[in-house]
Amino acid sequence: MASQPVSDLINRLYKIIMKITIYSIVLLLSLSWLQAAPAGSLFDRVYELTASDGRKLRAKVLEFKVETVSVEAEANKTVYEIPYLKFNQLTQTQLHQLWAMEVNQKLGISIIPEDSSTLWNNDILEFAKKFSIERKILIPNTADYYYLTDYEANILGARAYYVRAYPNDLGDKTKLKHLEIEFANAKAFPLGKGESTIFGMAQDSKALDAAMKEGKETIRKKLTSSFGKGVVNTNGEHAFTRWDSKGYSFLLETRNLDALLLHVVPTSSLPSLDKDNNEK
Repeated sequence: MASQPVSDLINRLYKIIMKITIYSIVLLLSLSWLQAAPAGSLFDRVYELTASDGRKLRAKVLEFKVETVSVEAEANKTVYEIPYLKFNQLTQTQLHQLWAMEVNQKLGISIIPEDSSTLWNNDILEFAKKFSIERKILIPNTADYYYLTDYEANILGARAYYVRAYPNDLGDKTKLKHLEIEFANAKAFPLGKGESTIFGMAQDSKALDAAMKEGKETIRKKLTSSFGKGVVNTNGEHAFTRWDSKGYSFLLETRNLDALLLHVVPTSSLPSLDKDNNEK
């Protein structure tokens, strides 16, 4: 009679050991996927990609798109556009993790979730708390608002001054809809005593313009290295360069003699890109 409980105990221990072993194998696979990645870019190495039918391809990742990934095969240097759904679940998870790590590394601020969730699933209050965004600002003449913080650090290699988080004003207002990072701006070049223009003396205006141009080039290079060439659109004094990747859109906006802004928004909220307008 005593042998039955012992047998059950052995079976339970065996199942626990097997679960730990399987978890360890998956963990080792994830570590081997990311190990030895160079500091410059996580795209600069060869990865083993596994299809849903078990076939394997050793390749470099070139560019992430909404539904496909561009890769260059190690064997023959051929470039393929492969739908994410063609890969097995582990490879899809690893590709997303690689993409998120690359974006966060380039940004210099870890805003993109590395799991299967999206930035837009974030509760805006929790997001604001995580990045110490504490001030709630009402938008004049509307019922809308956003959260603002003085960031004062480098993002995408350029000097940032503000981070703004906007709620989803067309849906669930508890969720994040729009992230805005402001770079060179009037705050960097404050008014002197007795000056009446927003930028103060003429040399301050020139310095602001130079800072915006320098920041724009730095940011553009980093986004292009990860997402390929952007698409340029000009609307009056507002000039945008847009990059789309995996459901996210990054819009770099230059406001003439005003500010340099990076908007991070859901791609689904924007019109489709006109591929004929690709930046040269």
